[in-house]
Amino acid sequence: KSILEFKTRAGTMQEVYSKEELIEALRAINSLLSKCEKVRARLSPGTSQHTLLKNRISALCISSAFISRALNEKAKDECL
Repeated sequence: KSILEFKTRAGTMQEVYSKEELIEALRAINSLLSKCEKVRARLSPGTSQHTLLKNRISALCISSAFISRALNEKAKDECL
């Protein structure tokens, strides 16, 4: 069973959010990722700021992957 099939109160991720909402969310997340990567280069490894940013980047990457997957599944559904 796909993680995207995890049920929310209103249904699956594809049912809850429109394609346009998912695209906008992905754009915002990718923008944040780019900004975080630029900042991480200026932080010293081992500092709390560096660790926090590393964890944020990881979470944003996961979010981006889930949204991309939901968009791909929406595209497949539209073709059927």
